[in-house]
Amino acid sequence: MNADIRRTVELIAAPLAESLGLAVWGVEIVGAGRPIVRVYAEGENGCNIDDCAELSRLLGLSLDVEDIMPGAYALEVSSPGLERSFFTPAQMERYVGENISLSLHSPEQAWPGRKKFQGRLLAVDGATVTLAPADAPEDAPRLTTDWSNIQRARLIYDFEAGRGVKPGR
Repeated sequence: MNADIRRTVELIAAPLAESLGLAVWGVEIVGAGRPIVRVYAEGENGCNIDDCAELSRLLGLSLDVEDIMPGAYALEVSSPGLERSFFTPAQMERYVGENISLSLHSPEQAWPGRKKFQGRLLAVDGATVTLAPADAPEDAPRLTTDWSNIQRARLIYDFEAGRGVKPGR
């Protein structure tokens, strides 16, 4: 049910964000009881606090009218940030060569017992993601996994080099 609500929130938020010159990066719903609906948006020139406030106002009104959330909830609207989470494999494509962290639902055969990785994103081919784990020797196997096995994927921003987020994206 959460996935259905998340998708509905995304469908409602997308045209509202577009009207402000933004695009929805992702939507997540966390917590029980009084869940938090988090909407991440970005624009060609970023997403500032005024953009977030306006999208929050518009989206809050729309969600209340549509009444898709059972009970009380909190709405948070923000930019995806420098260390952004990825919601689709397509979002990762422009970050090939950058460092990311991955948490898997279950270990891959080449990496038995291990579900958490950090390393350089080598490729994204459809729903298949390939990573060179940072703590592995050069001759170690690459981590190749399907998007459906990824619990969470996040960009690791290199603050010293100022690298990670591609400008205007």
